Amino acid sequence: MHRADWLKLSARAVAAWLGLSALGIYLSAPLAELMLPLFRFVLLSVAPEYAPSLKLVADNHDVLIQLEAWLLQPLPLGGGQQIPAGLAVTTGTHLMHTLVPVVIEGSLLMAWPTRRWVERAVLLVLGVPTSIFVVGLTGPFVLLGTLEIQLQDMAQQAHVVRNEPLTLTWMIFNEMGGRWALAITAAILCIQVQKGVFGNTGQSTA
Repeated sequence: MHRADWLKLSARAVAAWLGLSALGIYLSAPLAELMLPLFRFVLLSVAPEYAPSLKLVADNHDVLIQLEAWLLQPLPLGGGQQIPAGLAVTTGTHLMHTLVPVVIEGSLLMAWPTRRWVERAVLLVLGVPTSIFVVGLTGPFVLLGTLEIQLQDMAQQAHVVRNEPLTLTWMIFNEMGGRWALAITAAILCIQVQKGVFGNTGQSTA
């Protein structure tokens, strides 16, 4: 692509970013409600040792997705010590933070050059399941990761070494830029599928 094409693409991406961000703020409450079943499914699948309870808490212009999890069985800390069953741990993550991958992917799909509006429509339709998948791989793990950090602190206070669980490792990866990488990868996947259906885009008109 020429320099003018890159400038046009960048301008469209910025405009899409601003538009999607504003839409996310305006629809924060219903979007958060829609996410709760997905979060609950992932939490129960990945961490069956916890009984999760999710609720939404208004926080200024954002919504906090709050998790309260009860241990269903004693949790070994190491050194022969353990956390007893029944312990409740509370943590949370903001909706706007959770929606960052969706905004990134959506901005790329809305900015990508296409020849016809039907190609754009296909891109956006493909972006719906991929964005849900990306949110499932990021948002619930932020909750689990921050929960695990609290347990790591308990282990440190008990002067024992607790191995870092995979959920915490995955959360750190996401917070260090992994959520951006997942969103970009999802957008590239949608673009490649769209190209497979319609062929290379060539000169953009839509």
